[in-house]
Formats: sequence, structure tokens, C-alpha cells
Amino acid sequence: MKILEIPFVGYPFTDIIRTRKFYEEVLGLEPSMIVEIDEEKHQFWIEYNIGQSCLALSNAWSPVGSKDGPAAALEVDDIDKALAELKEAGVSVESAIMASPVCRFFLFADPDGNPLCMHQMNPGESSH
Repeated sequence: MKILEIPFVGYPFTDIIRTRKFYEEVLGLEPSMIVEIDEEKHQFWIEYNIGQSCLALSNAWSPVGSKDGPAAALEVDDIDKALAELKEAGVSVESAIMASPVCRFFLFADPDGNPLCMHQMNPGESSH
């Protein structure tokens, strides 16, 4: 077996209006797909294509909000600006910017407490 890519990272949510405001207005993502799974239960599946990857959100399963769960890393072109914008928007930022030999990153959470990582590759480095 050879794993080729991550087709999507999925997170649960509790409030579709709050979730869409966060991902679309605060993070500036455009939904690539919105599917109402169950009209009676008001359950949705929302996808945001980011580069060659996809971030999928749904309220069809219970949110965990666990810091021990998976976290999607979101690549940005200016990590300092991203940190300032998230703080200005009142987002829960979990760490200062940290550095590794190939990147700079910080941790934050969406409105349901799902962990996220904001990430910027160092000049000359590649994520692949």
C-alpha cells in the first residue's frame, strides 16, 4: 500500500452560521461544496478546497473539541499577518509562533474547540 495524499481533513461543528462565518469570513475560505445531508435534522457537509487538499466540515456527527484529535495545518503566505488577524477577530490562539528547521507555525482553535495549525514554509523549502 502507498498513501498518496490526504483527500480531506474532516471536523465536526455545532452551529452552521458560526462555523461558516469563522471559516469564510475570518479565514477567507470559499466553500467548494455545500450539501444538506438531512433537511429535517438540518445536517450539512461543507467542503473548502485549499490547494490540492480539502477541509470538510459536518454537523452529522458529534463534535469532540479534543486537543488530542487531528489538526489540519493551513499554509499561509504571511504567518505574522495571519496571527494578527486571528487575534483581532477574537479567535482562541493556543500558542505563539514556533519555528522548526523548515517552517514557522502556531496553534489555534475553531469555535467548537477543534485544533488547527497555521503554517508557513521557510523560503526555499517545500511541503512535498
